[in-house]
Amino acid sequence: FLKLSVTCSKGTYIRVLGEDIGNALGCGAHLNALRRTRVGTLTMDGVITLDALNEHAAPASLLAPVDALLSSFPAVALTA
Repeated sequence: FLKLSVTCSKGTYIRVLGEDIGNALGCGAHLNALRRTRVGTLTMDGVITLDALNEHAAPASLLAPVDALLSSFPAVALTA
């Protein structure tokens, strides 16, 4: 059993990386779990379960604003 933490850019095939590591060690390998802990500026800090979201009196109040998803992208101004 080997546990890794990988920081990578988009387009990285983590499952293939696991297979490549196993091949390099001469024993083969596969992933039994894969967990994305960060996407752009979004992290696992402050996450809640779907059950907690469903049980909350005002679930919409727990959601991040949509623009938080785009904060790591440059702004583009469009004119008519």
